[in-house]
Amino acid sequence: MIRKSCVSGMFYENNPNFLKKDIDNLFNKIPEKNEKYEKIVAGIVPHAGYIYSGKTACYTFNEIRKNELPDTFIIMGPNHTGYGTKIDVCDYEKWETPLGLVDVDD
Repeated sequence: MIRKSCVSGMFYENNPNFLKKDIDNLFNKIPEKNEKYEKIVAGIVPHAGYIYSGKTACYTFNEIRKNELPDTFIIMGPNHTGYGTKIDVCDYEKWETPLGLVDVDD
């Protein structure tokens, strides 16, 4: 089962070429630092639209990419609507993104 992209085209571009350009531009705005952390095991990243929090999110992702990327990322997020269960676990096999499908490691 595939989780469809819910806010593609609203909070970020739905065109893959424009999205890649936006992401590159956000990373290019981060000042270069030679610091490298030993090993990052967790990061808190905002998830508002790219125009609101994209640059802030890139700071965390930039530090993670300085090291070897982990095989698995654990993504946790709030229930914005309040409907449904208080805690839920994703049961999809893949997530749809403008850049392609992402496998879910269950």
